[in-house]
Amino acid sequence: MVYEVIRKKYKEYSLSKEFCIVFIWFSFMVFIFMSSTGVLNSGYHFIDDHEIYEIRKDFPQFGFWGTMIKWLKGDLNQRFRFTYFLIRVSQCYLLGDNFKLWHIVQSMVSVLSIFSSYFVARKMQTPPWLSYIFSMLIFLGGGQGAVLWRLGPQENFGVLLLMLTLISLIYYSENEKMLILSIVLTILLGGIKEAFLLLLPLLPFWLLTMELKKEKVKSLKRCWEIIKNQYKYWVFTYIIFIVDMCIIIFRVGTNKIGYAGIDHQFGVKEYLKAILRICCGSFRLYTVMNILGIILLLFYLIHLIKKNINMLKPFLAHILIPILTFGYILTGQFILHAKSGMGERYLIPATIGFAFFWIIDITYIIKKINLPVRYYYFFTAVLSIILILGLKDEKNAREYAQDGKYTTEMLGEVARHQEANPDMIVSLGYESDLSASVYLQEKYGIKSVFNVNYSHFDDNKVHDGWITDLAEKESIDFNKAGMYLGYYGEIENLMENNGVNLENFLQYKYGKYVLYINKFMDNI
Repeated sequence: MVYEVIRKKYKEYSLSKEFCIVFIWFSFMVFIFMSSTGVLNSGYHFIDDHEIYEIRKDFPQFGFWGTMIKWLKGDLNQRFRFTYFLIRVSQCYLLGDNFKLWHIVQSMVSVLSIFSSYFVARKMQTPPWLSYIFSMLIFLGGGQGAVLWRLGPQENFGVLLLMLTLISLIYYSENEKMLILSIVLTILLGGIKEAFLLLLPLLPFWLLTMELKKEKVKSLKRCWEIIKNQYKYWVFTYIIFIVDMCIIIFRVGTNKIGYAGIDHQFGVKEYLKAILRICCGSFRLYTVMNILGIILLLFYLIHLIKKNINMLKPFLAHILIPILTFGYILTGQFILHAKSGMGERYLIPATIGFAFFWIIDITYIIKKINLPVRYYYFFTAVLSIILILGLKDEKNAREYAQDGKYTTEMLGEVARHQEANPDMIVSLGYESDLSASVYLQEKYGIKSVFNVNYSHFDDNKVHDGWITDLAEKESIDFNKAGMYLGYYGEIENLMENNGVNLENFLQYKYGKYVLYINKFMDNI
């Protein structure tokens, strides 16, 4: 008895020590990466960052809570992401437009997301080295690592909330006092993004399987007993999911944004084609790894048939729920992102389902059925090699950082002429046009910024897509501007085709961007 107590305490101490070391390692790894690639000092980016200024401009008029309510209500017109805006508005209020501080906070969230993934895997009796692979598979492999440094995507917080929810469920299975925290985290998880909302129905089943792993003998009767003991969480979770889905279906709509959602004009054939494109495109690394995994399972089936066919039934019984869970996750994500594809951040949480199945679930089954581990070790070795060969995250992070530096420097050059409040035309693309207008108007007060792509461009008239002061101009003739901003090699053609003499302008090149400023700006 005393020996068992000492053994348990030592095991807990060793695990706590391991978690401390791993957390320090992840912290070191993330911050060195962010610093060396230049992400921490990358400044303003055209994609996503403009929302910070859009939110901040409401604080003087509405205050913190008024701004929060405004953005929560506004989101219901096209999305359902109340947790995202609870976090986003709070960050804008606390961090302002200090982008270095924003990236430091984002890096801290990244550390917590990766570490919490590792923590969950270890708590589910996965070996340390496989727990590390589990964390890496979620965030790396198809470009989704960008969620670790980009400020706009919700997936970083989504993974953190999911893992915190699972951790609370692990402790709830031992202590019912964790019920309230588990429910609160489940509510927040459902509101971070639609892709994570689809995971809510699986949470009670994860709770059930965690309990079943402790049982020596499994039966439908024992499953029912566990469900009855945990019925409060089951009931609350499905109520939360049904309420959220009703809000989306009857209030928000399932197809409000053009690049995602459920499109009723898509038929089964169109969805199947879209899923095939995803599997052969951004998800291809994971597709290859899935194929290798299927081969692994075939080896195990052959082994059981040859060596001990009586173990085939327990093997199939153990793997049935994980397969159904994995299939549900992939199907839901593929359908949700059929229109947009699953590039970059959209790969999550499909990668979470992948990592859970091939790392946590299969490891448990191998141990439980006492299958030979050599096949699995070979599989994970190949998995790791494929993952390493598919990594482009350092390159992507450096490109992101450099793009931000160019953007910040270029808009800073425009700001040097803010006293003249120059008429400026931007032609970068839908969101980037708006982003330039928001930044220059809200940060520097340059209000005459007109957008070729964000508003509309016709009859040689370019309109302002970001008017907050009705006294400002709504449009100008294209050839009357004092500044032009666009992509190098494209904006020049647009200027010449609309009667602008390039000889009257000074050129400032910033990577792929170029800024043209009239030589006679003082007279404009």
